[in-house]
Formats: sequence, C-alpha cells, structure tokens
Amino acid sequence: MKNSAFFTALSFYARVLAGVLAAIGIVSIIALQTGWLTLFSEADDRAPQSDALALNAEERAVAANGNKVVMSQMIPVDSSLTYDISAEVRSIAPADVKNGLARTYLGVATFDKDRKEIRGGPGTYRYAGAINFRLYSDAGWRVLSGSITGEGDEAHTQFRPGTRYVRIVALLNYVSGDQQAETEDMTTEIRNVRFTPRLNMNSGK
Repeated sequence: MKNSAFFTALSFYARVLAGVLAAIGIVSIIALQTGWLTLFSEADDRAPQSDALALNAEERAVAANGNKVVMSQMIPVDSSLTYDISAEVRSIAPADVKNGLARTYLGVATFDKDRKEIRGGPGTYRYAGAINFRLYSDAGWRVLSGSITGEGDEAHTQFRPGTRYVRIVALLNYVSGDQQAETEDMTTEIRNVRFTPRLNMNSGK
C-alpha cells in the first residue's frame, strides 16, 4: 500500500511539473515574438553590454557622447506583421552652447534565418522610426516613432527580403562632413525604446 501511494503521488507531481513546463514554454514563445524576451546564441556575436538598448524598459536611458551606434539584442520577427517602433530622445549641449543640435536615426538592423546580417536597398539600416531627426537641446525629451511591415527594398518602412530577426538600432549624434561641428560635443540620451507587433483584432468575419 505504501508503494502504491508513493507512486500515485509521484505520478501526480510529475503531471503538475509537466503542466508548469508547458505553460513556461508557451509564455516564452509569446515573449520572444513580442520582444519581451531576447536570447543569445553562438551565432549572436554581440554580447549584452551596459550601453545596449533595453527594450520595453521604463526610464532606462543610454547616453552617447559624440557619434555612437547603439543596438538592442536580437529579436525574432514575422515580416507579415506590422511592428511599431518608438523611443524618447533628448540632446544635452555643453554649457557654452545655446540650443545645440544633434541628429538622430532610429530603426532596425535586419538578419536572415541564420542570423546573418542582410544589407541592400535604402540605408545601412532600415530607419523606420526616424531619419536624420534634428534634435535641439532646448526641446527636452522628444518622441520618435514609426512602423515597419512587409518585405521589400523600396522603403525604410519595409523589412529587407528574408528578414527573420532584427536588432533595434539608434545612431546618436550622427555626423557627416560639415555636420561634425554641430554634434561633436553633444550628448544624446535615449530611453523607453519600444518594438511591438500590432495585435490583429479582426474577428474573422
């Protein structure tokens, strides 16, 4: 009788554990698709950094002094969906500069199913959130936002053909040619970075 009771209890707890693991698996899949959770692998050559963009993290700001590119971890995407991308940014000028100007880009780097970066078409990256946004220090925090969907090489609002993963990328204090003087001493901060798929609310009718 004791052995029977033991095996009955063991079977019960095994079923409970299997149910918990299944629930964790389902939640993890949903989190990966929405960007709540990101994973690294041997193919993912950019380890987490203290200045990496943190997705959906309230009030965590990354600061850049001078020209800098910052990226998030890698995120799986479904290019048939529409993703909204946004962030808050502000520029800080040196004490002797009045209303300094910094230029900002916000978008995604695109990767194929093997996590190899895809290039081609418009831009080094797909700047769906902001292209050459003029960010003045007197303006305080500003919101950058946009969306990206589908595949193609015609616009920044499209994923590159074959995209299966992305990194959110921000070019802070971007400089080119004669822009050097206006941004070289600027600091730009970015926070509240968002990248989320739009929910399909159609009822199927």
